[in-house]
Amino acid sequence: MHSAMKFLGNALPRPSRIAACLLIGLAAAGSVLAQGIAPPARMGIEVVVLGSGGPRADGRAQSAYALLLDGKPRALVETGPGALVRAGEMNINQNDIDLVFFTHFHIDHVADFPAIVKYRTALLRTETTVFNVFGPVGNPGYPGASQFIDKLFGAGGVFEYQPTFATPEKFVVKDLPAGLAAGLTEIHSADGLRVFSIGTNHGPAASVAYRFEYRGRSVVFSGDTGESAAENLVTLAKGADLLVYNCVILDGAGARLLTLHTRPRVIGEIAQRAGVKQLLLSHIQPNVDKAKDEVLRSVSEGYAGPVSLAQDKLRYNFSER
Repeated sequence: MHSAMKFLGNALPRPSRIAACLLIGLAAAGSVLAQGIAPPARMGIEVVVLGSGGPRADGRAQSAYALLLDGKPRALVETGPGALVRAGEMNINQNDIDLVFFTHFHIDHVADFPAIVKYRTALLRTETTVFNVFGPVGNPGYPGASQFIDKLFGAGGVFEYQPTFATPEKFVVKDLPAGLAAGLTEIHSADGLRVFSIGTNHGPAASVAYRFEYRGRSVVFSGDTGESAAENLVTLAKGADLLVYNCVILDGAGARLLTLHTRPRVIGEIAQRAGVKQLLLSHIQPNVDKAKDEVLRSVSEGYAGPVSLAQDKLRYNFSER
């Protein structure tokens, strides 16, 4: 290649020489990539939307996100139906995912977890596969994190065989305080990642929201929550680079739904009060999809920053500050 550049340098006028050298440089870069030498990973945190929908069969996978740290997938937030398929479609390598966070235990937020466990442990490695699982304590009729894992994989559980079926596996579970009185609490700190939770209100199902901080950046997930948790969400999301807020209902929703979810207008007000840099509406239902222009206008009446509706397979990068 150097001889080719020398030849071109002698044979072409100066502008043509510059263009030719640029082309040769691009060809060299392509050659490096073709040999499998990837560019350096982006240093920081990345959010990958694996599932942007709710409990409907409308073309969206249900609530699920992957968090990448310095380019490496490390955590899952929710594991709704379709999460594993979307991860496969996006080539999200789950070998190093050892952190799993549940906001609550409704089916559309957790149902793919056994499939993800099966996928990771089917690789037939010799070392034990560890899952660090976080989720709220239980309420009557609703499991907490420990009960959820035990009923799936413990003695007498529906998948009792799984922990010893292929690769040995271990679950380290932490039950988190839930409800509006559960204040901001740091629940995890390791390898530069800090995670906080706060209580929310999703009716009879105990629920929490999460904040992730890494290399000077922060991302917040509201989970499903009624408007009574607004003050807690403002506290949790203060100054966040991204607030992912579940948008399930319209502004005209009835009183019962307001105990479970948050109207678009109020979502905007929460985001503005918290001073978040960007707002992503997710957990989208068909009614919200059909009225998306109205929803975005309503949110923007209270929030001056950028707002968008999530789609499966979207990625949001936040480089190190």
